[in-house]
Amino acid sequence: MGEAVGYITSVFEMYKTVSGVEHFHGIVAEIGPGDSCGVGLMFLADGCEKVDLVDRFFSARDEHHQQGINRAIAQRFSKLSSLLRNQDFSESSFTNLTRHYGESAAAEAFFRANRGYDFIVSCAVLEHVYDPMRSLSAMATALNPGGIMLHQVDCRDHGQFSEHFHELKFLELPSSLYSPLKWGGGPNRVRLGSYLQVLRQEELDFTIYIEALAGIKEFLPSCTTMEKIPIPVLDASRRYVSEVRDRLAKPFRDMCDQDLMTTRFVVVARKIGSRNGPARSNID
Repeated sequence: MGEAVGYITSVFEMYKTVSGVEHFHGIVAEIGPGDSCGVGLMFLADGCEKVDLVDRFFSARDEHHQQGINRAIAQRFSKLSSLLRNQDFSESSFTNLTRHYGESAAAEAFFRANRGYDFIVSCAVLEHVYDPMRSLSAMATALNPGGIMLHQVDCRDHGQFSEHFHELKFLELPSSLYSPLKWGGGPNRVRLGSYLQVLRQEELDFTIYIEALAGIKEFLPSCTTMEKIPIPVLDASRRYVSEVRDRLAKPFRDMCDQDLMTTRFVVVARKIGSRNGPARSNID
């Protein structure tokens, strides 16, 4: 239980660190919370009015275990006691916390039908959605002016091939062969460049933090932008990409180094108040 609470805390602290927000506020949507509402509870404890938990997959959970996690979190934050309908600490016992399941809770559909969010967040989820680009556009529309999206995106293969082969092995499969793995819950293989394209089209003010590079075993420090990565680290990753590029299937073989090198990153994107305002980014 302590490990679960520690993980929940680390995810919430990551959102705080990358956003620079002292206290979250307003209405929040968390995409893909899985079987736990712990991160949502921490948003409520921090000052948010309402949290929507958005997940197209139903997660069978150990209710007793989850109640214990919720109790441990509630005991850390006095504000949560005022949101309890009863003392069993089940997810449904907390007011202002709503879970959405099923196809209507797929990100592409949910944010077309539900708007007015101050924050939309996810951790290692967008690499699994049907259409992350359409989802991202819908989220941009669903944000209030000044609202922020925070997404950690893991572009690795989640152990499908990399336990026995090189880490970009899964990009060698043509789409026709990889599709059954994708629709079975595997990563959708969408790379950084596609996210950048949507962020620019939506005229969002965004920053990309790089957390992992292909060919580099260690994760990068928090809040590392591409220009802050040491040159020797970048060069080592480029060499790795150069070694495997010719084996990759199209369109990956023809992608730029940056798209193939970047294997985990965080998007911090703010919706500017006016579509005519100057959008900024830290990455070309």
